[in-house]
Amino acid sequence: MAKHRSFKLGKFITGVNNDLLKTYFTRHNVSVTDGFVFDRDNIHDFLDSISDEGKRSYIEEELQCINGIADRARGYLERAKREYNIAVQDDEPSETTAMRVFLHSEEAFSLAFDFYLFVVYSEKLSHHKFEHNNCEFTDEKISKLKSAIETHFKESGKSENCDVRW
Repeated sequence: MAKHRSFKLGKFITGVNNDLLKTYFTRHNVSVTDGFVFDRDNIHDFLDSISDEGKRSYIEEELQCINGIADRARGYLERAKREYNIAVQDDEPSETTAMRVFLHSEEAFSLAFDFYLFVVYSEKLSHHKFEHNNCEFTDEKISKLKSAIETHFKESGKSENCDVRW
């Protein structure tokens, strides 16, 4: 893969606590040798050493999401920290906080990421007003609604990757 990435990976890696990076890669079944210290000079070679191209691509995309929140949505990280009681160090970089939130739980990271996406891409979101008459929001009805929305957008050619969140 080319040595240039679509975001400043070196800056991001410099801001993330090394032990958290090791935990991140270990969770993805990517081994990190003892004593290895991630830095802006070796991160590209480290990623390029992941032989499974699909896994490497997924990791790079995930790191980009974590970086996006660290770079542009510190307030949402703070909210996730409070709501999920995530302990952080005083004055730690946003990149480290974002990685802590990510590693804590999918729910904590989704909270921050959903708010981030709303702010960054709100002009591109599809908003629809529904007439309602004493709606009953049961799990079964919500599931049916999600399915119908996904089907609608797939059939209208908008996207095969429609993600409806409730």
